[in-house]
Amino acid sequence: MSISEFLIINSKGLTLFKFSPDEDLNTEIKSGFFSAIQSFAKTFVDKNKEKYRSIIRIGDFNYNFLCNQLYDIYFVLKSANRDKEKDINGYLRKLEELFIEQFRMDLITFDGDISKFQRFKKTVTKFIEK
Repeated sequence: MSISEFLIINSKGLTLFKFSPDEDLNTEIKSGFFSAIQSFAKTFVDKNKEKYRSIIRIGDFNYNFLCNQLYDIYFVLKSANRDKEKDINGYLRKLEELFIEQFRMDLITFDGDISKFQRFKKTVTKFIEK
């Protein structure tokens, strides 16, 4: 499995982090769209559930979401339709774990400054090279 696009978005549609090994991503429109979809989906999810997963299929790709309700952020991984869901789930959970471990306090005290999250690129690059 290869990561063609990975985003971390807050519930207001702000892209906290973006990664693509192949291209420069313009994510503002996507992030707003994904945030709106997940806000709608959240109305159907048990409020006591800390996390939930969802998928949006567009053409030959899936946008896989891991939604963390505790921090109100969405981890979005774009994958080919042929990629195994088990692998995708593992990637998303590990990336979520790494991000929250590294930025827990920044998420709790978030002031709108997303520049601090850009150093996560080194972590993502190291993770996908394994």
